Amino acid sequence: MDFTFEDNGLGNNCPIKVTYDNDVDHKYEVWYISRDGKVEQQFGRTIGSNKLDAICSSLIDGKLVLFSKTTSWFNQSHQIAVLDLNGVNGHNITVNISKAAA
Repeated sequence: MDFTFEDNGLGNNCPIKVTYDNDVDHKYEVWYISRDGKVEQQFGRTIGSNKLDAICSSLIDGKLVLFSKTTSWFNQSHQIAVLDLNGVNGHNITVNISKAAA
């Protein structure tokens, strides 16, 4: 899970964009989880939009989590990586999921 922050000045919006390389399996998904533990958005290869135009202040204490979803009754989905969203005020966030990261 590679990520970049780009300063967008003094704006109130902190857009999040998630991209997937073509060779990444569909079982990988990034979730934006708010400070209260609620899943606010899921970014997956087969899910519609992989962009979220978030208000910067709403991201405080939130996180982006890369999950590997199971397709079996016997295995649980599991968390692979976490990106804490502390101190991203006024930044665009771009996350790329690549085979090397997954």
